Amino acid sequence: MKKFIHNIGELKFLVGIYFMAFMIFATVGSYFLHRIKSFEIITIWQILGLAAVFSVLHFIQTSSMKPVLRISLHAALAYLTVAGFSLLCGWGFAQSPEIFWQFTLIFVIIYAIVFTVFGFYYKNEETYLNKKLEEYKNK
Repeated sequence: MKKFIHNIGELKFLVGIYFMAFMIFATVGSYFLHRIKSFEIITIWQILGLAAVFSVLHFIQTSSMKPVLRISLHAALAYLTVAGFSLLCGWGFAQSPEIFWQFTLIFVIIYAIVFTVFGFYYKNEETYLNKKLEEYKNK
């Protein structure tokens, strides 16, 4: 039960982080494309749904699978999730082949950045916890 409560807390944290990141990306993207001046409430709920799905997918990263399988599976499922949401929600990533390839390139770049940031976060958390464990053992 304790692990379940911890996982729910981590899921809420991840939903918040992904939602903030997606809103920032959407705001910056709409600014440069001059398409959207404000977001409708349905768009915000769609982005929240996307953040929730990505948060669940994030648990693949913390699983005990081999690293190559873990990264490949997560990247493929993340790309399919964003492509699926774009088709279902009418976000326009599939309007033409040119836009689709631009979207794919931008997705790969953003995915690499986000993956690297989470890698640093978990590395720092691991280092901090190991340090605290050593301090506790030495007492």
